Amino acid sequence: MNIFQLSLLINLILIILLFVIGMIKIRRKGNNPVGRREPTKNIFGVFSIISSTLLLLFLWIYYIIDIDISTYFFPVKIITDIIVIKWAAMIMMIGGTIIEICAAGSLGDSMRIHSPIEETELITKGIYGFIRNPVVLGMFLYSIGMLLFVPNLLGLFTAVFLIYGYNFKVDIEAQDLYRRFGDDWLEYCKNVGKYFPRLYKKQ
Repeated sequence: MNIFQLSLLINLILIILLFVIGMIKIRRKGNNPVGRREPTKNIFGVFSIISSTLLLLFLWIYYIIDIDISTYFFPVKIITDIIVIKWAAMIMMIGGTIIEICAAGSLGDSMRIHSPIEETELITKGIYGFIRNPVVLGMFLYSIGMLLFVPNLLGLFTAVFLIYGYNFKVDIEAQDLYRRFGDDWLEYCKNVGKYFPRLYKKQ
């Protein structure tokens, strides 16, 4: 196992532990850790989320076991041979994990898979004071990092559909947040960027 495989293994373990511990803590407090998925007629969006998430986990685990997966499924061989790209991919994956940890810490008891069933507060502290969707940004970094590790058709499919699917999820959940928090949500959106810090405030 080389340094890149070891890094992915540690990242995966951290993310699984973060997710499981978070869900258990919420359940023990009597809340629903899954939440409510907002209804939608966009079946393609739902398919994109599910398929890309499963593919990301598949590629992640397979790469840890067998690094040669990067040479399957119509690879871009020039990328697999450049060591700097692998280091960039590793930094993206680590960055994604750091963002996920910061997001979980900021959310606290408000963390859910979907929109909370219970009444929760609008989180604007911690990393949420800089970006509105750090969890999804972390997922984007994972998908791009994995594409650099596994630059083939599967990696490309995973990245494209994950970014599309999770951006769709964010937009759906934003509608629920507006219903819950009204003008406070709109003001928050003016001051804080969707995925990146806002350099200026909207009027």
